[in-house]
Amino acid sequence: TGGVLLAASGSTAVARQNTPIASSPVKRFATVEELKAAADLREGEFAETTGWFTPGDGGGAIYRIEIRSSEAAPNNGDLLALGNDLVALLHESEAVNYTMFGAVGDGEADDGVPIQLAHAYASRKNIPVVHLSGEF
Repeated sequence: TGGVLLAASGSTAVARQNTPIASSPVKRFATVEELKAAADLREGEFAETTGWFTPGDGGGAIYRIEIRSSEAAPNNGDLLALGNDLVALLHESEAVNYTMFGAVGDGEADDGVPIQLAHAYASRKNIPVVHLSGEF
């Protein structure tokens, strides 16, 4: 039983490592555009979207609000430009999908850049890219 308890507590610790810890409540937004338009965001806060283009479209994600640095330019994927010299940095640690980076998936739009951004982010974080639906 001791081994089982040790294993269970170890996996809980790993799960907690990947969970964002916010000092204030997570601010929620329906879409990425709504997040970008928000004027009351502050450095260190977390924001959650329920979709990229529309709520529930599969592009929902969690972001950490940070001050824009000269080292990384916003790419409209995992680093979103906000007002007040802030950026929203994607904060996903389990898996990502193309819609989380702005891919349309209608078989007509050029989704090449969002797909490249998704794979680059997944590679940096060592997490999978999950294909939900759509023609990319």
